Amino acid sequence: MNSDFKIYDILFELKYLPYPHTAKHIQNSLQIVINNWNLQEKIIAVITDNGSNMVKAMSYFNNITRIPYTAHTLQLAIRKGLAPVLILVVRAKKLIRFFMYPK
Repeated sequence: MNSDFKIYDILFELKYLPYPHTAKHIQNSLQIVINNWNLQEKIIAVITDNGSNMVKAMSYFNNITRIPYTAHTLQLAIRKGLAPVLILVVRAKKLIRFFMYPK
């Protein structure tokens, strides 16, 4: 963010993270990026999804706050809320198919 409150997105590195994606492995990879770019005292928060590995990885950093990615949380809630509707849609399709074809 600049002095006029214009927000910028910056991608410092895009790297392959080998399996397994454990919290410690994620934390080590992030620490390398932070050190490579000399960002140790400049990062105050990181936005992540709600995966337990990401939550735990960010807990290893004492001076960085993890902010949950709200859109991901909303998407998970919608998917869970729509599950009963999907069953209803399947049943309605079967009923429509039944009446569409001659008996």
